[in-house]
Amino acid sequence: MSAVIAERELGYSNLVSTVPGRVVIEAPEPDQTDWRCFYSVSLPGMDFRRRTVGVDSFQALQLAMVSAVSEIANSAAFKSGHLTVFGEPLLTIDDLKQCFGLPRLHGDAA
Repeated sequence: MSAVIAERELGYSNLVSTVPGRVVIEAPEPDQTDWRCFYSVSLPGMDFRRRTVGVDSFQALQLAMVSAVSEIANSAAFKSGHLTVFGEPLLTIDDLKQCFGLPRLHGDAA
């Protein structure tokens, strides 16, 4: 596991309590001729670690952030309106993107 360079805490909120979760981005590393960047998501119903590959460390890092957010956007937890950040609900794709500082996800209208 590489050094963690970014982490965002999310909450899974139901009517009774909020369960903590998190998204972790690790430092990009050289991978033969390219760069790889691991990211992990840990939320109720989601617990995985994946990697992206880019032509340089910057692209690998960007792809990791976009990939993590895309996976969250497609999760049942997000679609059902249970996710929060800093105690505020993440109800729209724009809320989710803003939470991670992403102006646009693949597939968004220009």
